[in-house]
Amino acid sequence: MTPAYRPGQLLETVPGLQVTSHSGEGKANQYLMRGYNLDHGTDLAVSVDGIPVNNPTHAHGQGYTDLNFMIPELATNIKFTKGTYYANQGDFASVGSIHLSYLDRIDDQINVTGGNLGFQRLLSAGSVSVGSGNVLGALELQHYDGPWDNADDQRKVNAVCATAMAMSTTVPR
Repeated sequence: MTPAYRPGQLLETVPGLQVTSHSGEGKANQYLMRGYNLDHGTDLAVSVDGIPVNNPTHAHGQGYTDLNFMIPELATNIKFTKGTYYANQGDFASVGSIHLSYLDRIDDQINVTGGNLGFQRLLSAGSVSVGSGNVLGALELQHYDGPWDNADDQRKVNAVCATAMAMSTTVPR
């Protein structure tokens, strides 16, 4: 799997979807697919672990989709549709849909990343077995100034604590 350091990189694995920064300052990405400017997610239904991300009402526009809460290393199973419209995908799937899942378990890790334009990132993640399931925890700290004339000094903190219970199925004899 290709490493991803920002949520937009995950979505760029969908053929024909372009993800770009709109204007900095931590705003949601801008999406373009199949010749359509989807602005910040209008007409592109997005869900994480079955939970819709599009905001039905938002001052910036119907369907506003901000994935900045996601920790890319926790994502798995990216599924998508592209087409005129799939009614079963919901109101915002006029051009397509993307469904991401989170891992139930992850190896213990600490990652430190630095880059151009004041980019700094710390990720700590791990999981432990509890009973018949797992508890996963992760913390992401990030700073980024961006390529702007006035440094953004953007700071982001994401934390996840999730449980996943093992499902057992008994087949009657």
